[in-house]
Amino acid sequence: MKIKTKKKKYRLRPQIKLALVLIAVFMLLIITGIKRGKKISFWRQAGLDARSKQNLTINAVSVGSCTAEFDGITYIQLDTIKEHIDPDVYYNQDEGRVIITTYDEVYRLDSDASTKNSESIELNFSVYNDSGKVYLPLEIVERIYGCKSMRFEETGITALYTADTWAKTAKKTKLYSAAEKGRHFGRVEKDTQILIYEETDDFFLAQIAENGDMGGFVGYIPKSAFADYDKAYNYGSANTAPDEAAENEVWQPDGRINLVFDQISNAAGASVTMSSGAPTGVNVLCPTWFSFKDTGGEVINKANADYVEWAHDNDIHVWGLVTDNFETSVSHAVLSDDKTREYAIKQLIAYADMYSLDGINIDFEAVPKDDSAAWIQFLRELAPLCHEHGLTLSCDLFVPKMWSMYYNRQAVGEIVDYTVVMGYDEHYRGSDSAGSVASMDWSLSAVKDTLNAGVPKEKLILGVPFYTRIWTECTNGELESSAYGMDEAYKLLEMNNADFVFDEKTGQNYAEYTDGEGRHRCWLEDEQSVQKRAALVGEYDIAGIGAWKLRMEKDGIFEIIDEEIGK
Repeated sequence: MKIKTKKKKYRLRPQIKLALVLIAVFMLLIITGIKRGKKISFWRQAGLDARSKQNLTINAVSVGSCTAEFDGITYIQLDTIKEHIDPDVYYNQDEGRVIITTYDEVYRLDSDASTKNSESIELNFSVYNDSGKVYLPLEIVERIYGCKSMRFEETGITALYTADTWAKTAKKTKLYSAAEKGRHFGRVEKDTQILIYEETDDFFLAQIAENGDMGGFVGYIPKSAFADYDKAYNYGSANTAPDEAAENEVWQPDGRINLVFDQISNAAGASVTMSSGAPTGVNVLCPTWFSFKDTGGEVINKANADYVEWAHDNDIHVWGLVTDNFETSVSHAVLSDDKTREYAIKQLIAYADMYSLDGINIDFEAVPKDDSAAWIQFLRELAPLCHEHGLTLSCDLFVPKMWSMYYNRQAVGEIVDYTVVMGYDEHYRGSDSAGSVASMDWSLSAVKDTLNAGVPKEKLILGVPFYTRIWTECTNGELESSAYGMDEAYKLLEMNNADFVFDEKTGQNYAEYTDGEGRHRCWLEDEQSVQKRAALVGEYDIAGIGAWKLRMEKDGIFEIIDEEIGK
């Protein structure tokens, strides 16, 4: 008799079941994570944020998630514009105002109103502030900087570009990382529209220019993927700003600039200049016609239409000089406030048009150190309007020294058409010791140090003195000095039987005499000193020479300058 036995059933313990489920879930997460990781890596190689729908590329450069949509309008962060398009964009946080300058345009953009060159422009949208982040509409960026844009909805990428070379792939190909050219991170289908930026030996740096899961991505595509790839492509500029300077060329004389400042305090001064006849070789007169009434920015005008007509009849350009009254309070008030700057600039342009001036010369010698940025912004806002009205903009700067570095000569040299370095006042009325107004070493330093500070040689004008100082080392120990023109100084010294010698150290003729007041000393300005300074213009191939001031020169001085700078 057989005994039947039951088969024993084995059941998984609950703990084991749970462990298997967790393992399965874990494996699924790993697989999903790998796929997601590949996707994230794919975007990272393109320099993009996979989690964002607001990625931006500018001329094939991925700049990150920095666009936004407000009321259906695409905006770009102002900080992005400053970093990648125009570092000189100005933003007034208190007023919520953005100011953008180009070669001949000034845009003032407020949240409720906007102007172009002081004329109102109609915009349905302007500056947008979202919790402290400032944005400008993409449309404004396109209009001002002359670029175009594409939006790829599937990837959320906005492309800003100036390139204009389009092609289609002739076959399926790989897209290689722009950061690591040898590493591919995607595929491009046949007949895909492509925007080409640059060419290398075997590749094009390009952007996929149609919607899809690769729309807007930038990378290198093999030339072999295109039919007739060896044809001559016309690649777009790598700079978003158009070259407007070609349309508005700066005035340049035949030869060098030969400028002289004309200090005029009343109508009689203009008459004296006209009656004296046109100085030989001079092609620019710079009369001191404009200053400020007070800190409100109102311009005092002493311009003379007859003077301008006389100058033009003699083929001489007229650049009206505007000063800050040599007062820091005036300089600060005019420079530091947006509205006051605009008011001052409007008046200067209006007077320039009214009197048919050829240019404006800025002589701000009392700019406070804390207003360095405002000083540059003033020039940035003035320059486009000068260019729009066909005016040459020049600026007078001190010989570079540590105390005046905040005048930012490199920025000035980029903005204005010409810079006059005031190569005089090496020793001035308040100096502690007697000395030359401008030794030859001082003039040489004026040229070399200004060039080294960033002013281009084709924009540099060397300022030279037509005056000198006679110093008196008084018997009571005090030091006094007075300024004299060339002839006046020589005659006074000769009348007092001064001893004349040539001073090798300064490169000038030197004279002195003693009387009951004390010891009188003078480093003369004359034919020799002027000729040596004028020779520096040709030696350093700079734009020209500018003298302070008319009617302090000897007879024949202008002929010497004209001959020397014409070599």
